[in-house]
Amino acid sequence: MIPICLTVAGSDCSAGAGIQADLKTFAANGCYGTSVITAVTVQNTLGVHAVYPVDASVVGEQIDAILNDMPIAAVKIGMLGDSDIAAAVAGRLGPANIPLVIDPVLKATSGTSLLDADFSAGILERFYPFCTLLTPNLHEARQLTGVTHNGRSDRQQLAEKFFDKGLEAVLITGGDLPGDIKQDRLFRKEEDRIRSWEFRNASIPSPNSHGTGCTLSSAITSLMARGVPLARAVELGIAYVNRCLRASVAFRTGKGTGGLDHFSYFRTLLT
Repeated sequence: MIPICLTVAGSDCSAGAGIQADLKTFAANGCYGTSVITAVTVQNTLGVHAVYPVDASVVGEQIDAILNDMPIAAVKIGMLGDSDIAAAVAGRLGPANIPLVIDPVLKATSGTSLLDADFSAGILERFYPFCTLLTPNLHEARQLTGVTHNGRSDRQQLAEKFFDKGLEAVLITGGDLPGDIKQDRLFRKEEDRIRSWEFRNASIPSPNSHGTGCTLSSAITSLMARGVPLARAVELGIAYVNRCLRASVAFRTGKGTGGLDHFSYFRTLLT
């Protein structure tokens, strides 16, 4: 039976990020994708023009409909939108005991805020006790922990702050940092020690990088749903994103920063 994944996130009508990127990634990594939409965004490759959160009760009804019918193997959470939506999602997924990956979407690639004013790190923390993996970039990790540094932050210190708040694993990505080598670090709390893994990859310059965070977190979710251990799922998820980035260099979808080429591998089978 094909593993079934669920994404709880916002809709991107340009299909570069959000629900649309998640569903494409689930399919490309061997899973059947289902979705719960938390917000409708008006955006294209030039930026986000408007955000319309879905009523929290409707978000809750969507989750109930899926969980009451389908055996979900893993869940990815992206854009939540506001505190009422977060409460509705946490109240249903907390007791469900399903592997959960959270991509803390705070801003769009263009810099547009995707959260309302009363949404704080404390709201997101309600998910930490049942979160399998959090995948912030370095800026998001600093914002969520309140730890600020000049230059490159000590990721070990950031991870320890997350563990103090109840998390068990965090992947702090470095794709948003300058340099020829991109470094991602996975930290996992195991009893009285912290294990870490470092993933180093050459930077891939591409004019089409919209949705890389969504794609990475949903790729890891897919692999976990297929039974791949966490560290290996992260390694393979990063490799998948890099493959998509390389293929996207000549993959034009609009006038601005386009999305990734999620299915490049499958097209090679047709040529």
